[in-house]
Amino acid sequence: MLEQELKDLVDLLAGDYKAIIGMIGNLSALPADITKTSLVAALTSLNTKIANAAGINDAVKAANSTWSSNKIQGSIDAAVAALVNGAPAALDTLKELADQMAADASVLDSIAVALGKRVRVDQAQTFTTTEQQQARDNIGAASKADIGNPSFDFAAYYTQKKSA
Repeated sequence: MLEQELKDLVDLLAGDYKAIIGMIGNLSALPADITKTSLVAALTSLNTKIANAAGINDAVKAANSTWSSNKIQGSIDAAVAALVNGAPAALDTLKELADQMAADASVLDSIAVALGKRVRVDQAQTFTTTEQQQARDNIGAASKADIGNPSFDFAAYYTQKKSA
């Protein structure tokens, strides 16, 4: 009888032991730089690492830290504000701009005309005399009339004038 009671006690203790070990887990599964001699040592080692970790730091951008949620949201809000740059609320998203352009085809036509009036470097264009003059004025270039004949033979002209 005593033997059976002792066996029952050992069975209960073994069950509790297995449950406790199951809750603790296997210390060898912890990272290599964590002390694994006991649960207390492992917790102390982890606590030290956590205390020394960079964690949340709003002052720097670093791989081993992060900003607070307020700093992250503030950064996102600032980027959106810079992108929107004072656009009216009805036109401050790409979707709203696309909807507006789809609703008013003249907007796209105006943009196409404006882009067509830009001086291209990849193909010839036709401009009115006024547009040509404005373009020259904008960049400080001289007209063909101002330059004269670029093929003029100055050497022959010099020779002619010298002998005259």
